[in-house]
This record gives sequence, C-alpha cells and structure tokens, in this order.
Amino acid sequence: MKVYFKNTHETYCCSLRLLKDTFKDTNITIDFGYFSRKHSTNIYNREHFFCKKNIRGEVVLSLEMVNSIDSPILSLYSISTKKYNILKIQEEFNSNIIDKVKEFYIEHLNSIRDSFHYILLVDLFEEHLFIRKGKI
Repeated sequence: MKVYFKNTHETYCCSLRLLKDTFKDTNITIDFGYFSRKHSTNIYNREHFFCKKNIRGEVVLSLEMVNSIDSPILSLYSISTKKYNILKIQEEFNSNIIDKVKEFYIEHLNSIRDSFHYILLVDLFEEHLFIRKGKI
C-alpha cells in the first residue's frame, strides 16, 4: 500500500487510519488530493460521459480498476467544511460506504481480464453520499 498524504488543512470523507485498516492486505495506492484537489473530466477522458450522466453532486472518492494497472489508485477529494456537516458525512461513510468500496475492489481485482475500465465514484449531494458504479 502506498499513500500520498493529505494537507493538514483539508478535510476528507474518512480518515487515513480507516483506509489503512480496511485496505491493509491489498496493493492499492491511496491519494488524498495529491494528484488533484477536485475530481474533473474532459471530453477526451473515458469517464466523462459516465460522470455527466450519473453524478449529481461533488465527487469525494474515486476508484478505477484497469487490467493493466497492478496498483489501482483510490483518490479522495477534499470537502468544504463551510458547506457540509463533516461529522455526519464521515459517519455515513464509515458505516455504509467503505465496505462497499472494498467489495468493489476485491470483485474487480479477481475478475476476468477484459478491455473495460470499472469505475466507482462516491458523490456528495445534499448532505448524503451516493455510490455510482460503471463500466467504461
């Protein structure tokens, strides 16, 4: 497991400790806003139309499973503490979302090799977290 650390002034949907405990036996890379602070796509990106069709709020977590990548990247994006009740969001993530993210990871890690990319996005819309899964 490789972790790209977060900045101390940023807030995320879960803690580093929770992710380390959940994914301790895996070969996953965890990114706390290291590559990008906000999830975004453009017209040339494979996931652009999936996001345009399915995402209603702000993406707080993304995981893309690609056959050619040995260590998938679990990316987390910062949440505004001024707009949202962070404790409520973190509690919902800890109780409902994290186990489903791990299930998705395990399911597609051992799946048949094909040319598709499997994506899981967690978006925050009106103080609730929603899981969006797709094959692109």
